[in-house]
Amino acid sequence: MNEKNILKELEDIVGKDFASNSSGDLYIYSQDPGASIPRPADFVVMPYTPKEVQDIMKLANRERIPIVPMGGGLTLSGLVIPVKGGIVMDMKRMNKIIEVNELSRFALVEAGVTSGQLLAYLNENHPKLQPPIPDAPPSVTIAGNALIHGSGYLSQKFGDHGAMINGLEVVLPDGELYKLGSCAVSDYWFTRGPIPDFIGLFISSFGTLGIVTKLSIKLFPKPKMRDIVFGLCKDPYVLPELISNITFTDVAEDILLGIQDKPDWMKGYTFIIVYITGESEEELNNKTKILKKMYRKAKSRYMKVPKR
Repeated sequence: MNEKNILKELEDIVGKDFASNSSGDLYIYSQDPGASIPRPADFVVMPYTPKEVQDIMKLANRERIPIVPMGGGLTLSGLVIPVKGGIVMDMKRMNKIIEVNELSRFALVEAGVTSGQLLAYLNENHPKLQPPIPDAPPSVTIAGNALIHGSGYLSQKFGDHGAMINGLEVVLPDGELYKLGSCAVSDYWFTRGPIPDFIGLFISSFGTLGIVTKLSIKLFPKPKMRDIVFGLCKDPYVLPELISNITFTDVAEDILLGIQDKPDWMKGYTFIIVYITGESEEELNNKTKILKKMYRKAKSRYMKVPKR
């Protein structure tokens, strides 16, 4: 591989400022925030358009250079580490929110759009809608999280984020661009049908089968009010049945469990955090009463959350 010639071709595709093989840049892209062993990248490139992604893929395919796509770069399990070197393709410049469809409740975004970016945009322009947000920093990308079967506070009710994908635009290893879902046969990105569902091929394949450039993600009605119902459980053996009962009632939007030794009085307890939503204080109070009763039946304690 002639690195000088490859770099020149990458610069011709994306511009001189967005392709590099300098040691300082490659150091950053050779690792992730987790404990995986860093592996050296040979190049980093930041495309701006699907056409640029296609051209990079064609170049890499011709020269047999591995490519690792990267969204927010926050994975802790080595998914963005270039194990065999090659090109790290940083998707952050592809950060356009192309469409929000209130009627069909979806957002069409480029691969670099972050959860914080989409959430802020919806809060300002479509306050009745909410996106699936993962339990991660706001710099995580919508596409990156959905494509690893990510989850978040809506997953308890609606499933993992991979199941919320309506459509994809994907560049395959040979540089060909394809659309999957209703967008393949129309201008609309509202569902995976009516064609055979190939979207699952690209979920949890971690960029090995193609690089996603656009993604349609489902949106959901945003409730007017939210609250937390906090519980403490001394006996961990009652938790499976308790959690099953809570989810069976459809009261909870999300449920979190945790343990901690500090402060001292928390030692030996499992804390239960149940997020509830409603359209009125009365609805929240009714859900809180249901959860209090469930806690008592499971020999657990309700704990009032201090006001902030």
